[in-house]
Amino acid sequence: NDEWPAIKTLSLPRWAKENANA
Repeated sequence: NDEWPAIKTLSLPRWAKENANA
């Protein structure tokens, strides 16, 4: 699935930002 890596790449920065905020 080509969409999976794209979602993972977009979710990584977002997750990292939420982790840094929390």
